[in-house]
Amino acid sequence: MFQSFEVTSTPQFGRDRVSALRASFDSLGIDAFLVPRADEFNGEYVPACSERLAWLTGFTGSAGIALILRTQAIVFVDGRYVTQLAEQVDGSVFSGGDLVNEPPHVWLAANGAKGLRLGIDPWLHAGAEVRRLERALSEIGGTLVFLPHNPLDRHWADRPAEPLGAVSIQNVAQAGVLAREKIATIAADLSKKNLAAVLIADPSSVAWTFNIRGADVPHTPHPLARAIVHADGRAEIFLDKRKTGIEPEAYL
Repeated sequence: MFQSFEVTSTPQFGRDRVSALRASFDSLGIDAFLVPRADEFNGEYVPACSERLAWLTGFTGSAGIALILRTQAIVFVDGRYVTQLAEQVDGSVFSGGDLVNEPPHVWLAANGAKGLRLGIDPWLHAGAEVRRLERALSEIGGTLVFLPHNPLDRHWADRPAEPLGAVSIQNVAQAGVLAREKIATIAADLSKKNLAAVLIADPSSVAWTFNIRGADVPHTPHPLARAIVHADGRAEIFLDKRKTGIEPEAYL
């Protein structure tokens, strides 16, 4: 898939979309919400259905996170995107933040209101980030609230469907090692370490382990999937079966 230079930013909708999000704060029991440029697989590229940061703010860069409070809205970006941010978001709604030197957890510890309740979609944040947020909020007597759903999705009326890129089999001539041999090696290592199983949460690692490829996200030929490999050699892969044709499904 080649790079696209199509302009997809929609800053003109930022004010209404932020207002709609804030209107849900009371029912959710929160005072603020974080909107990362990430999906539940934490990859560099995300499918269109997970471009929540771009949908809310208009910013289409590959790295950033928005902190929406009751009276402020900040989009944190690194130095690559300062000019792009200014061009793509409504400056009367959003201000810019420093993702490198003062990311959200640092900003919250220094500027957050006492007792602030910060909501997040827990699928979209890595464990280390969650722990940083919890420590920062503890400094101001605040709490981190894991929401059962992402509130943006209920306002995103024309949200694209989740991707169904076809899964294909990677020929062993290119893979080098049969998938069953890789799985056996992983299982043996688990046994040596007295572990029952390993969760493989990175789609690239799933693609490598099972010798498969996919087409769910731009520039990255893996299927969005997870897997579990057990110490007894069993393996389970979790993906939408609509992505597999007869041959890949039989292979798996």
